[in-house]
Amino acid sequence: MVSLYILTKEKLFWKKLALLVFVMNVIPPTSGDYRLLNLFIPLAFFINEPKSSKFDLAYLILFGLLLIPKNYFIIPAMTDIGLSIGVIINPLLMLIFGFLIIKEGLSKTTRDIPKQSLDRSVRE
Repeated sequence: MVSLYILTKEKLFWKKLALLVFVMNVIPPTSGDYRLLNLFIPLAFFINEPKSSKFDLAYLILFGLLLIPKNYFIIPAMTDIGLSIGVIINPLLMLIFGFLIIKEGLSKTTRDIPKQSLDRSVRE
């Protein structure tokens, strides 16, 4: 589904990259924090993107929350070391980020449809 959205709807390259990185990090059953290094690629393209959006601040906050260390809070588990709270928070943040990108892309396309139909009715 995400690949279909990327191929048909999304225009900005950094959003395509971000969605692919999120899928790559969320789909495997275990994914270490080192895999978050892949987020630097879409972050670099986001910073260099000339077009702005009303969601840019939210995107920036989500990039920041994903990249800060979360090993300060440990969840007691069956292992001796325990689990970092990032094991729960990072996938949730990536899902929220992905849904926000898709929501913005779909709302742009649904907003454009009435505008185009209005333009056609004015011309006729």
